[in-house]
Amino acid sequence: MIEFRQIAPLLSVGLFLFLVTANDALAASDFAVGKKARDGQDYLSAVRAFRAGIAKGDKQSANALGEMYILGLGVDKDPVTACQLFLKGAKRGDVLAQHNYGICAAKGKGGKPNPAEAVKWLNEAMKSGHKPALCALGQLYVAGGAVKKDPKLGFDLCLKGALAGEAKAAARVGELYFAGVGTVKNMKEAYKWLKKAGDKQEPSAAYNLGLMHLNGDGVAKSVDKARRWLTVSALQRHRIAFEPVARLYRNRVIELLKNEQIDVRMTRWAIFFLNLARSIQTSPKQRSNYATLIDQFSELSPKARRLADQDLSKWNASKP
Repeated sequence: MIEFRQIAPLLSVGLFLFLVTANDALAASDFAVGKKARDGQDYLSAVRAFRAGIAKGDKQSANALGEMYILGLGVDKDPVTACQLFLKGAKRGDVLAQHNYGICAAKGKGGKPNPAEAVKWLNEAMKSGHKPALCALGQLYVAGGAVKKDPKLGFDLCLKGALAGEAKAAARVGELYFAGVGTVKNMKEAYKWLKKAGDKQEPSAAYNLGLMHLNGDGVAKSVDKARRWLTVSALQRHRIAFEPVARLYRNRVIELLKNEQIDVRMTRWAIFFLNLARSIQTSPKQRSNYATLIDQFSELSPKARRLADQDLSKWNASKP
């Protein structure tokens, strides 16, 4: 016969496991609630839910709240607090948090750069199968400083990420082939990898493809293709693309005017991108110059101006 004193410890263990499982389920539920609120742009509710999840030990909630501190969604932007949250999530085993804290440690966003911690956590993320960590670590070796500089190792890590389908890694591989860093300079390979990333709307790749076509670097010179790729980049909010794409649309509108043609679609895009280019100017004179161009193009086609204004309203409303 089994005595009660033999059953009691088993009951205690069973109760403990039940409570742990129940607590994990509640924490996961908080994360799900927070994610839904964040996706619906109810940021304050998302913050509350993620904080509740963190209090219950959830690993994903820590990373999610950290990202909100990075972006300033529902809270003030605070990279130090964000990195602390990423570390909390990393220690709990969340691969996204491990990756993000590795970046924090590499760049010193949460304090002084800590190369050893950067390598440690990016390696942890890699071991867990987090593909973006491959090129994130690779870039540390390409740049040096945070770790001993080893461009060849950096290139190999980024290539591994690119072969695994990571768009950012493919973009970086293209850049490294273009510059001949960590590998032999190869414009054909540069274009191939940049295009793989650009086809996935990766903004830096699209930007570089635009410049390659604009300048005829390793590819046939084509203003139309340059404009198309720079448009892709700018629409992904890659600020460095705003001015060159605005110039290309401006130039195209002027070319058409010389033939006494007014293209509403082209003028609409010109006004839209001229507004974006104007928004990043720090010089009052430059802002004024862009405003004058916008007014002139608006007079050419009031319809294009109305459509561009609608585009800008949607753009601002969707700003992360």
